[in-house]
Amino acid sequence: MKKMLSLLSWLILASMLVSSALCAGKALSTEVNQLILLAGTIGWFVMAPLWMKRFS
Repeated sequence: MKKMLSLLSWLILASMLVSSALCAGKALSTEVNQLILLAGTIGWFVMAPLWMKRFS
């Protein structure tokens, strides 16, 4: 479960990078890019603490 959450959070970060590159290349509008980045940021901050948390 921890590896799956880690992979998902890394995929979210990668999708944010891709959307920024598409926006810089004028293939994606600024408004759509902002929505993708907002959703990605919220998704990452939800997922990351779940796999970074130490279970003792």
